[in-house]
Amino acid sequence: MTLNQPFTIASIARTLAEFKKLPPQRQGEAFLRRLAHHFPRGKTFLRSNLALPNQNWPDPYGLCTGWPFEELREGVLYLLDGPWRTIARADYIADALSGKDWYEITPDAWLVVEQTQTQPAPDRDKKEVTKKEVTKRTITYEL
Repeated sequence: MTLNQPFTIASIARTLAEFKKLPPQRQGEAFLRRLAHHFPRGKTFLRSNLALPNQNWPDPYGLCTGWPFEELREGVLYLLDGPWRTIARADYIADALSGKDWYEITPDAWLVVEQTQTQPAPDRDKKEVTKKEVTKRTITYEL
């Protein structure tokens, strides 16, 4: 039996700069998947706690696991801005009965999480060969 590794945002974008280049919907879904890892069905979370760094670690919830250390704090704050708004607009998170600023992942969001878990991760290391490179190789081989 193989263990599934938890999803990390770094599996689709190695840095915050790469992540920011992704379409907003993709950013939101990646953030949603990371939240789902930390807060399974029926669990609620306090949004403001996600932004609290502890004295030794800028990302205590591991939202940006895999990114360079110097980008962790900025990454957490970024996720709680644009990607948060994206998943809120899509109704993927909802106010929980626990109180103000408490949230839970909605049933519709769980469908998205489960669907995206079955899709393979992109192969970022595969280099696409451009027409210019092909021409250059052809010329090189002809010499």
